[in-house]
Amino acid sequence: MRGRVESQLRSIGGPLSIFAAAAVCHVLAVLPDARVEHLPVRKYLVKWDAGWYLDIARHGYPKSVAPRLATIDPRYASHVRLDNAALLARRIYSTGLDDFDAAFVREERDSRRALERIIALAQSRPLAPGVAVRAWLDPSP
Repeated sequence: MRGRVESQLRSIGGPLSIFAAAAVCHVLAVLPDARVEHLPVRKYLVKWDAGWYLDIARHGYPKSVAPRLATIDPRYASHVRLDNAALLARRIYSTGLDDFDAAFVREERDSRRALERIIALAQSRPLAPGVAVRAWLDPSP
């Protein structure tokens, strides 16, 4: 079980690091304004966050961000939440989909067999489950 947890933590380490770095940048960006308003940073962040969501409620999501996101259809982005949590979730849950598609095809489009194969391969290398799956998908040296 410990190996499985460590493996899962490793798989989200990159996106989690990006999220943490964004949070630190966010705090550093609001620090000067918090000092000007004589508020603790935590209270200023809550105030800023509330203002952000109030603006979204009044005017909708910003239209200028979506066209710059090459992986998200702007029509979709116009009516969904685009914050760090939503983008991080999309990144985590879309990781490895190509591997699943390839396993699905290799297992003659049988999703149960593909999932069983992926699980068995991942369990065979708990510290590098993705490596095990990709090695099976592309056995060339």
